[in-house]
Amino acid sequence: MFKPASSESKKEAQLFNRYEDPTGDFTNRDLQFSEWYLKHKVWLRHVVMVFLIAIIVVFGGYGLYGIFEYAFYGYSHDEQVRAGLTRNNVSVQAIQKSVAAEPITFDSVSYFSAGENVVDLLALAKNPNERWAAEVFYVFANGGQETSVASAWVWPKQTMALTVFAADASIGTEQTRLVIKKINWRRLDNRAYPNPNQFLADRLNSEVTDFVFTPASTVPGAAYSQVKFKLVNKSVFGYWQGAFVAVLRKGDSVVAIRPFVLDSWLATEQRPVELIVKDLNVDLDSIEVFANLNLFDNDNYQLTQ
Repeated sequence: MFKPASSESKKEAQLFNRYEDPTGDFTNRDLQFSEWYLKHKVWLRHVVMVFLIAIIVVFGGYGLYGIFEYAFYGYSHDEQVRAGLTRNNVSVQAIQKSVAAEPITFDSVSYFSAGENVVDLLALAKNPNERWAAEVFYVFANGGQETSVASAWVWPKQTMALTVFAADASIGTEQTRLVIKKINWRRLDNRAYPNPNQFLADRLNSEVTDFVFTPASTVPGAAYSQVKFKLVNKSVFGYWQGAFVAVLRKGDSVVAIRPFVLDSWLATEQRPVELIVKDLNVDLDSIEVFANLNLFDNDNYQLTQ
């Protein structure tokens, strides 16, 4: 059984709590804290020791784990990495192929009567590349004969008509073939041409309107059939000179081709064009115009006044 505290001990505790240092340097709070520290000093030491031991166990164990992990796995992995650095696993051919231009595809050769003992020759070229333009130098050949070298620009994702006009009729047969002499590739790099599709759409933007075909048989005394249309420049760019090819069709079949040149073709201009077709047996119902323009040649652009 606990004995109640005596009145004297209670009185001593009250006097201790009311202790005041005459100098004012040691307060009653400081006295109470000192008393608590002395009573709990051993306990605090145990707490600190347990905390420090826990830190040593955690970090020491992690360090030992790292040593064993590197000894059994990390070291061999590092050796493999070092060995790999001395080997070139990158295929140079694969890199070159990824940035090189894909080949242009060419349709079969067509030939059309263009008068006595002469023919016009046509092969369509398609450029599958997105950033490679091609200046194609070509001839049409048959046996030991070939035409003079001609050239045309085939722009990215575009189709171009490769043509030779008024060639010797002996070249225009089923055995006639297209021979590529040279292709000058030019890349539309990202800095100068961030959007190549837009670059082309802004410049190769024309439309054929008011198309009329008049067969020679419908006009008394006419020597040739006649094609009339307007070529509308729908772009904001004018050109000092432009070479064009009119591909004349009956349904899906090409029946004739005709060249023409426009000088000082202004932006948004509607230019009337008249062409003759010497083959009197030709009948047609549509036209497609291909522009052979060097869009890289800034000197050919005509500023709008």
